[in-house]
Parts: sequence; C-alpha cells; structure tokens
Amino acid sequence: MSLLDMTNRRDPPKAVVEKTIYNACLKGHYRVVKELLNCNVNPNSKCDLGTPMYAAVMADSLEVVKLLVDRGAEYRRVVGGFSPVFASCVEGRMKILRYLVNAGADLRCIKNPPLVFTACMQGHLEIFKYLMTETDFDVNWTINQEDAAKVDGKDSLLYVAASSRRLEVADYLLQQGAIITQLIISRFSDFIKDLLAKRVKPSSHQKNSAGEPLVSARWRELGLAELPWSFLSSFNTRLTKLELRANRLSTLPEEIFQMPNLKTLDVSQNILPELSQDVVPWNCLNLTELDASRNQISYAPSGVFLLPNLTSLNLSYNLLQRLPGDPEDACPNLTWRCDLLKKIDLSHNRLRTLPDTFKSLRRLNTFTVSYNHLHSLPPSMGLGCINLYLPLTMSWANCRMNKLSLAHNNLTTLTHSLEEEQTYSRSGSHAVNKEKDGERRSRGSTTLSTMFSVKKKKPAKSPSVSPLLTNAPDANPRELPFEAWSNTLQTLYLQNNNIQFLPNYLGNFTSIARLDMSHNTSVHCLPLTFGRLKNCWELIMHGLDITNVPKHLIPGVGRGASTKQLIAYLKAQMKKAEPYTRMKLMAVGLQGRGKTTLLSVLRDPNNQLPPNVSTVGVSVHKWTVRAPKGRNLSQRQQMDVTFSMWDLAGQEVYYATHQCFLSRNTLYLVVWNMTEGEQGIDYLRPWLLNVQARAPYSPIIVVGTHLDKIPPNQVAELRHMYRSRILKNYDAQGYPTISDICMVSCVTKEGIRDLQDRIHAAALNAKDPDTHEHVIGMQVPRSYCVLQNIVEDEAKRLKEVGQPPVLNQKEFSALAEKTEDISDPEELTLAAQFLHDNGVMLHYNDHLKGLNNLYFIDPVWLADMLAHIITVPQKHSFVQNGILVEARLRIIFHGHRDYPEQYLQQYMQLLERFEIALSLGQGTLLVPSMLPEQRPALPFAMPLPSRVKSPPHEPRSVSRSNLALGSTPSSSEMEGGEEEDNVSITRVIDGKVVS
Repeated sequence: MSLLDMTNRRDPPKAVVEKTIYNACLKGHYRVVKELLNCNVNPNSKCDLGTPMYAAVMADSLEVVKLLVDRGAEYRRVVGGFSPVFASCVEGRMKILRYLVNAGADLRCIKNPPLVFTACMQGHLEIFKYLMTETDFDVNWTINQEDAAKVDGKDSLLYVAASSRRLEVADYLLQQGAIITQLIISRFSDFIKDLLAKRVKPSSHQKNSAGEPLVSARWRELGLAELPWSFLSSFNTRLTKLELRANRLSTLPEEIFQMPNLKTLDVSQNILPELSQDVVPWNCLNLTELDASRNQISYAPSGVFLLPNLTSLNLSYNLLQRLPGDPEDACPNLTWRCDLLKKIDLSHNRLRTLPDTFKSLRRLNTFTVSYNHLHSLPPSMGLGCINLYLPLTMSWANCRMNKLSLAHNNLTTLTHSLEEEQTYSRSGSHAVNKEKDGERRSRGSTTLSTMFSVKKKKPAKSPSVSPLLTNAPDANPRELPFEAWSNTLQTLYLQNNNIQFLPNYLGNFTSIARLDMSHNTSVHCLPLTFGRLKNCWELIMHGLDITNVPKHLIPGVGRGASTKQLIAYLKAQMKKAEPYTRMKLMAVGLQGRGKTTLLSVLRDPNNQLPPNVSTVGVSVHKWTVRAPKGRNLSQRQQMDVTFSMWDLAGQEVYYATHQCFLSRNTLYLVVWNMTEGEQGIDYLRPWLLNVQARAPYSPIIVVGTHLDKIPPNQVAELRHMYRSRILKNYDAQGYPTISDICMVSCVTKEGIRDLQDRIHAAALNAKDPDTHEHVIGMQVPRSYCVLQNIVEDEAKRLKEVGQPPVLNQKEFSALAEKTEDISDPEELTLAAQFLHDNGVMLHYNDHLKGLNNLYFIDPVWLADMLAHIITVPQKHSFVQNGILVEARLRIIFHGHRDYPEQYLQQYMQLLERFEIALSLGQGTLLVPSMLPEQRPALPFAMPLPSRVKSPPHEPRSVSRSNLALGSTPSSSEMEGGEEEDNVSITRVIDGKVVS
C-alpha cells in the first residue's frame, strides 16, 4: 500500500493536505501533484501560503499548470486574493501567462492597478509588451484619473518605470508615444537624462576640434514639456543635429544657440511662443537648417537672420506679423546676413509686409509666403536679383530661384507703379506702358517686376508686340531684362489673391513649368507674352473667366485642351494677328448632278457653261463673294469672303477617297438633281452621313439643280414639297444640321444670285465647333497668313519644275521659319491644322508609319495619287479580286516621277486611315473599291484541321456591290462569320441606293 493510500485511510487533517499539494506544486513535482489530484485533493485548495496554481506559477512549471487547469483549477479570476495571471506578471513567467490567456484567462481581472503596471514595475519587458498589445492599453493612462486630467503624468506607466528605474521599459514606452511630463522630469531628472542619452547616436565619422566624435540627438515625438540644459550639456561641443519635433516644449534653453557644431535644429510642432530672447546673440554659426514651423511664434529673433551658413529656414504655421528689418520691427535697420539661404518658408502666418532686406538673399531658390495677409511686396525686394537702386557691384549672378509661392494673400496688383495701373485702367486690356526709364526712377516708383530685374549693359532685342494685342501693362525692357530668373524659375503660385491683371513681364520667365493663377476673379485676360513660356506644362486657371483666349484652348475647360496648345496660341497672337476671311467650300454629290457647272456659274454667272464632262479626282478654284450693298447692313455683313472651292468627283470609284478631303470649318454644298424627285432626295443620305462623320457641325446647304427642267406651273409646289421632304428625312439625330435649301438652274441662272447671297450669309454665320467663334473674321496670327502664301508659292514652284508637291517635316519647317515667327513644334502643328482646315494643304496628324511627317501642299496632287491606285485601268492587273500585295504596290510607284517611292509607307497609312485600303496583314491590302462585281470563287481548296469542324454555312465573299459610300465590310463578312445574317448593308449600284 502506498503512502498516499495510507494517508487517505487515516483521513489526515485538511491543512496538511492543502500544504502538501502546495509544496508539491512549488517544487514542480508533477507526479506527486498528479497523485494527489487523483486522490480527490481539491486543486483550488488554499493554505496560508497560497493556492496550488500560485505555487506552480512561482515554480515556473508549465507542465503542472496545465495539469491543474485540466483538473479544474480556477485560473480566470482571483481566488482567495491570489491570481495566477498576476503571479505570472510578478514573476515574469511569459510562457505560463500566454498559456493562461489562450485558455481564457482575463487580463483585466486585476484593475487597481492594471497588470501592465505590475509588469512595468518589475521590469519584465517581454511580458509588458505582450500586455500592452493584448489589452490595447493607453500608454499615457494614469492610475489617478484626476492627475491624468492635469496631464502631469503622475502614476503613469512612464512615471512607474522611472520610479523603478526600468530603463528598457521606459525606452519602449517612448517608442509607443509616452509623454515625458514636467513632473517626471523634475522628480526623475537623472533617469530621464540617461533615457534620452540612449537616443543620441554618432552622426558621422567626423570629430570635433577636441577629437571627440560628433553625435545627433533624435528626441522627437516624446511629449517633452521641458528641456533642461543638463540633458544637453554633456554633448555641448559634439552635437550636430538636434531633433525636438512634435514635443510640448514652451521654452528652449538659450545655450542651444551657442553650440559651436550644431548644424540642424528641428523644433517644429511644439508650443513655443518664441525661439530666444533677442538680447542673447546666436553663436551657432555652423547652423545650416532651422525648422521652427507649427509653433506659436509671434516674433523671429534677429539672430536667425545673421547666421552666415544658414541654407534652409522654415517658420511656417506660426503667428508672425513682421520680420526683423521691417520698419515697424524692433530692429528696423537690420541687414540680413544669411547669404547662403536657399530655402525659406513663411507660409501660414500673419505677415502684412516683407522687409526690404530681402535684397540680401542672393542664393534663394525656394520662397514660400502663401497664406498670409500680404497686400503688397517690398519695392526693392530683390529675391536673388539685383534691384535698380542697388550698386552694380551687388550682382546676383548666382541666383537660382526655382519656386516662388505668393498664393492665398491679399495682393491686388503685381506692380507698384500707379501710372501702369492707370494706363491699364484707361485702355482695358490693350495698353503698353511707354513710360521712360528715367521718369520712373525720378519718381521712385517701382514694380513687383523690379524684384525680378537684373542690371544689364545692353537691352536684349525682344520681339515686337502690337499695342492692340497687349493684355497688360508692361515695363520698359531696359528695366526688366529678366536675366536672373529667366532660366531658373520653374514654379510660380499666384492663386487666391485679389490680383486685378497679370503684367506682361511674367512672360519673361521662360523656364516656368507650373504657373497657378486660380481664383483671382478680376483677371479676365492672359498676357500674350505667356506665349514665351515654352517650358510650361501646366497653366492652372480655376475660377477665372478668360475672355481673350478661345474656351476650347483653356485647360480644364476645353475638352482635351493642353497648356502647350494654349501657349502656342498666345505666342501666335503675340506676334500680331489679323482677321481671316477665307473659307473652304466643297461641293459633293452623285455623278452627273451638275456640281462642276454649279461652281462655275457661281464664280461667274456670265461664263459659258463648261462641257458636260465628269470631274476626275478633285478640282480646286478660288472665288471671292462680294458682300451685298445696303445701308442697314452691319459691319460684319459687309465683309467679303474668299472661298477655296473644291469640286469632288461624283463617280462611285472616288467615293472612298472623299473622306481624305472632308474637314471642319468647311461650307458644304450637297447637290442633287431635282428631276429625280424623291429618289434624288434619298440619294442625299450617304453624303450627309459622311459629312457628319468626318466634319460634324459644319454648315450645309442642300442645292437642287436642273430647276429649268421642272414645268413652270409645278415649280412653287415642288419647291415646298421637296423642302418639306428634305427636312423630314434629315432633320433628325445622326444627321448634320442643314443651314439652307436652295433650288437653281445653271442654264437660266435662276436662283444663282440668291444662292450666292445664302452662301455668303452661311459663311458669316458659321462658327468653329470648339471656340464657338465666327470662322469668317476670326483673328489669326499674321504668320499663318504669311505661311499660307509661302506654301501656295512653293506648290506652284514645285509644279513648274516637275517635282511632287509633298514636303517632309524638315522641308515644311524650313518654310515656316521664313515667317520669322513660327519655330516651336506646337505652333507649327497649329499652323498646319489651320492651313488644312482652310483648304490650302492637307496634313494628317497620324503618327503611324510617319504619316504626320508629310505635308501635301497641293490637294489635287493627292487626289491624283489616290486615283493612281484605285482608278487607273492599266493598274488593275496588280489587283486581283480586290487584293493588293505591297510588293505590287511598290511596282506601281516604281520610277514614277510624280509619286516618290520613298513615301510608300505613308501612302499605305493614308489609305488605311480613311479605309480606302485595309491591311490584311503580311503585306496584303484589301481595296474595297476594286472588288469584283460578282462574288469570286475560292482559288484553291482550303484544308481544315481534323479537329476543327466546318461551319454549317458557306463562307461569304465580299464584292464591290456590298459597299456603301465610306463603308467597309465587317470581319464577319470577309471571314464568313456566324453573324453574317444580321449585317445590314447599303449598296450603291448604277447610281442608285439599295438597302
């Protein structure tokens, strides 16, 4: 019989049993404890020393703890004043604590004080971290809530760690955001000093003059309410960087500003009302960076601006009202000596003026003074550029100003000259200041532009600007050569002021990349000199109603508008502009409807009718319509209009090529034969749809011809009926807006004069779809008109010498350079688009295969080139069943003098762009206009892979009769797709439209 059995039989006293199991647990005797529990000993029994669970925790026996838990020992709450969780925290039993928590123990069962305080006091860092994480405990919570309200930190975790001198725990608390309160500093000063010393690290391998290694102190985000000098005294001659950001400091020891090797000082995000007393000079002469932002500083000591090596100064988000050197400051005559200062941030203060002493900042490259109360700027501000009133010896050749922010102030003008403002006021936006330099100096008046000016021996010759096109007063060019910042200033912020107008001198900062003028609601005109901002990629004008620039060119307003396009427009306007009264007029319609005769009679009703021969390709003529005479006509109605008249061939074979010549801002005459009646009206449909697709919003006049073939007694009735039918059929969504409907006879000349007047009126009423400005009379750069004449002369010259009238990018640029105004690629693109829209030449901004690099300066030549491919009978042998191999196309052009072979790829891209030919891959083209009339049989049997089943239907081929004007077969049609039965095709066969 075992000892336990004997003990049970003798029924020992309860106290003996409780002490026995307690001692067994305290010794970690697993087998003895297990035997006792098997003999029904209560696992929650308690002797005067504690519970078995408490003893097992003291013994650090996880095995016994698990056994007791399995036998029902209480571990979730306090039993008899004992808690296994508390014991684990006191003794540092991490494994047991984690097991108990996983088993369901409540870490919050001990509330006064919480368990984290126990672990903190005992210095058990691992357990302390675990408790902080599991309970999500507030690192700055204190036992006494009244003290917590006072934020003095008494009985906080950091207070407990400091009182227990638990350095590692305290360091962890600082990492988690614990606040070092003034109470903690005063009671445990030596401990906090040692704690902060852990955050002092070597800053480099350099040493001071005494041979001691240099160090940096990273004391940011510690909640420091006080910084005794004793914390820093041991590093006095070694400290190079001191970070005190995001603390609660209200004062700084004056000794900081005497540290000889201090280079970086960051005291931002504190509650400092001042940096130091002005009576104490600053001897930290090596200080290069000072950040005192986000404090409550109302006065900046003069010592800041006397630091010779200071390069960066941040005083933003403070309460500054003035700076040293300001006339109202305590040091009104102070001259700043921080000659190396490159960056200064004074934003979000209460500054009303800036001191004139800014003239000493020769190397400034970033200046931010946004969100202040500035209503003016100092006359001789300088900002890195010499002022006119300073000696020539004070040169600003080293100026590298890069960013200037004047946003969110109360600035009303960017000039200090009263006469400039009056000049602008008298003449609106059309004034140029003619004031002489000497007169300006004699009055002592200056402009904001003075701060950008540089003394210059000889004024640079600048492009002439017409007084009629100047949008703001400009200063004398000798006064404002802008050498200092013209190649450096990249960012300028002027938004949210009360600026009345933008002066011309802003356009001289040619290196600007970003300019924000938003929310200056009185600004309505952009200076034309902005056209010089060739490097600008973003002009921001939110909240501005700009009236001197087309809306479609304003970024953020016009769809797809870009800053580059806007600058190119302003540059063109700056170089003089004149009203343009030329427009493209195009006659389209089926063959034999009288288009050529109509255009001939319109040009001169007295001319003999031309022979009845179909037009081949394109015919282009000039025609000037004289304005009707009358007393009640407006000035606009009295304008003569010159048309570039285009006569497109009406044969079906040319239909596909018509799309190459349709352009916007063109007046279209859609011609039909009245003798065809309602069927002739139906024939108008594909032409109207094609114009709508390629040149939407263009004015259209539907012209009925052969009026003389209508019986006189039916003319009035048919006029009314045809007009009603046309409007009924085509006055609907998807069709262009028909401006007018006319019916004429080219034989009797009936209706011709009326048609001329209607064409003249339609041209005068036509508006650009993007700008909503009248096409006729639109102000265009004079250089565009000069380029038009140059291009026309070049086309004649090339024709005379027998060379093709097609130019590459380099050749066209050379012609543009003759205007002496068009040089930038963006402006060249706008000029080319202008000439294209007005029928002078053809240019397509298609980068595929380099098509955009070709300029067709004779439209007739381009039409002939296209006809060379699709219409010349002797070439048909190269096309079989509408399929043209690229190698054969090369043969067509080989050795042809009129059509250079080196542009073959561009020709192919042009064909593909307008679907005249479609690429089938592998150097093969499909030419729809040359498809056979009947469906061709397959030239060979196409074997199918064994795993692929043949479709249940017969593949459908494509024939020419399947194609409508401007349409192409779908992939399903060409490949025999399953959707072929759903394809609806409009056919034009023998001049008739068949669905």
